[in-house]
Amino acid sequence: MNYIDSSTALSLIKSKAGKVHKALSEKHGFQIYLLEDNSVIGKEHDTFVEFQDVNELETFLSQYQPTRHILQDKNPFNAEFPLHTQNLINGLLDYLNIPSDCRNLDHTLISLANDRFLGKEKDEDLRDKFLLNIIALVGEVIIREKKASWEMILGDDNVTWSPQLNYKGNDIALPVYVFETLFDEPSVIDQPITFSYITIKDIIDISIERFGVRKEGDYSKPTGHDFSSN
Repeated sequence: MNYIDSSTALSLIKSKAGKVHKALSEKHGFQIYLLEDNSVIGKEHDTFVEFQDVNELETFLSQYQPTRHILQDKNPFNAEFPLHTQNLINGLLDYLNIPSDCRNLDHTLISLANDRFLGKEKDEDLRDKFLLNIIALVGEVIIREKKASWEMILGDDNVTWSPQLNYKGNDIALPVYVFETLFDEPSVIDQPITFSYITIKDIIDISIERFGVRKEGDYSKPTGHDFSSN
C-alpha cells in the first residue's frame, strides 16, 4: 500500500487502462479503480492510495476503514488557510523554543524543528495538535525554495478545505504526505518533519522535473512511476 499524489495516480490509471470498479466503489463508498495488472487505486476525497491487488485493498479496509477527511475539524481557516500560515508556523516554533534569529524559512529550520519536535515526543497528542502547523511550515519552505504556490481544494465532503501545493500546474497533496509520516509509520519514519519535506522535494525534482509527470488531464507522456515513498 502506498499513498500517491494525484498526478501519479492519474498517470497510472491512464497508462494501465484503469476502470472504475462499480461494485467495490458502491460497497466502500469511494472511487476504486482496477488496473490491467490487477493493481488497485482508491480515491477518497483528495487522497489516492495504491494497492497491489483487491485482496490488499480489502485487508486494509477491514482494519482501517476510511471515514474522515485527513483535515476534518482541523482547518478552522478553511479556504483562507494561506493567510494564516505564518501564525501557524510561529505557534509551532514558539512551542519548540526556536529563537527568532533561527527562523528563516529554509531547510535548516526544517532540521531544527524536526530535532526539537522529537525532543517533545512525551506529549502524546503532539502530532495531532501540530498537524496543521507542520503542513504550513513544510509548505512555506517548499514555496520559497521551488516557487510553488498554495492551492486550496474543497474535499468531497463539501466542508473540509485542504491546502495543496501547486508546482507548474501539478497538484501535490501535502497533507497526505505529512499525515503519513506523522501517524502511519512512526516506528519506521523517525524524522517526520524532515521526511515530509524531502518527500515533497523528491516529487518535484524527480517525478515532475526529471520524468515529466504532467498536471491532471494531460497524459500525453504518462510515466507509470510511483515516487510517493522516496
